Amino acid sequence: MGVNTFMNNQSFGKFIKTARETLGLTQGGLAAKSGLSQATISRIELDKQTNLTEDTKNVLLVSLESARESARDSKGSRERNKAGVFVGTEQGHQNGPSSEGLRPALGA
Repeated sequence: MGVNTFMNNQSFGKFIKTARETLGLTQGGLAAKSGLSQATISRIELDKQTNLTEDTKNVLLVSLESARESARDSKGSRERNKAGVFVGTEQGHQNGPSSEGLRPALGA
């Protein structure tokens, strides 16, 4: 299944923006992970650059998957705030797109 089939009615740019924001990643952060410029990420998210190769789409999806896995691996590290209340997330709680959501776009 290709990226276009996976996207259904949502534009690729809007999907990337939603996934990036869900993961708490900035455009600059996604740019660093993907090797694309922040300006390119911005143009893609605004649907101003739509002539993307499958390789570019896959680089973005793999970068988001990597960010999601990094976020998952860091879960469980909880700290107390000034009031002594635990903050952070617990192990096993998923945040952001699931790997099942990204892998079909990667053809896995």
